[in-house]
Amino acid sequence: MREAFADQLAELEHRVEDGLERAAVTLPEIADAIHVPSPENVQKIADEAAHLRRSGRAVDSELVIVTARQTPVASDLRLVLALIEVAHHSTLIANQFDLISEQLVSIDSGAVNRDGIASQLSAMAHLAG
Repeated sequence: MREAFADQLAELEHRVEDGLERAAVTLPEIADAIHVPSPENVQKIADEAAHLRRSGRAVDSELVIVTARQTPVASDLRLVLALIEVAHHSTLIANQFDLISEQLVSIDSGAVNRDGIASQLSAMAHLAG
């Protein structure tokens, strides 16, 4: 029974890692979208946000269910709590992706120094990745 629990935790941990890796891949796409805020680029960011949010919430709820069905020891509980926290932060990242996609739509193409600001934002997105 403990082995099955450990396997379930490992699988959920892997899903959390995958979500964060996808978020890291999205950051350069955001940088590109800042330079070229096309509807396709903006939609791609919004889609990634929705995927990341669904994934984080699913992992969070599955962690609660899996833990409630077992008798975890302290080390298991530490891992579960850490994964819940990371899953929560992935939903916060998704919220930021949504905000970015909404704001990209409202960028004024005629803004003064738009390219300079876009370059700085792009560099910030690359550093965050």
